[in-house]
Amino acid sequence: MRLQSLNKLPVFYLPSASIVGEVLRPVMGDDFQIVYMVIDLFGQGTNMIAADDFKLSGEALLFTDRDVIKSYNYGVESTIYELKIGDLVFDINGKELGWVSDFLLDPKNKKVWGIEVTDGILRDLWGGRKKVPLNTLKWPSKSSVLIETERR
Repeated sequence: MRLQSLNKLPVFYLPSASIVGEVLRPVMGDDFQIVYMVIDLFGQGTNMIAADDFKLSGEALLFTDRDVIKSYNYGVESTIYELKIGDLVFDINGKELGWVSDFLLDPKNKKVWGIEVTDGILRDLWGGRKKVPLNTLKWPSKSSVLIETERR
């Protein structure tokens, strides 16, 4: 599941079987784990829900207790997502492979397992975007990532 695909995902309250809002954005910590979701509850404005308090399906963010919804007034966001999108991606030989277009999330444990690498529209259409596991990556600078074939 792409992290960007969580934006606009319906927020589904199971006890009433109703859509009560939508996801505005996920917030990912420095450990590449979803910390919480910023959500828009229809009629109640911007709120947040901690990762431990919801489940992700391919169709919606699911929750069962309205008391887990917290005010977003004091929400603090990690900017790792914004900082890493667009980073140049290189292989171990110095060849530029493209740039980071998104993070790939395991919806069951809400942890990022990899990145999606784009190399431009035409190349993406011909060959598709590359999916690279997180455990093969190293960020040696603020704006580039290195794919290591072997971890040392």
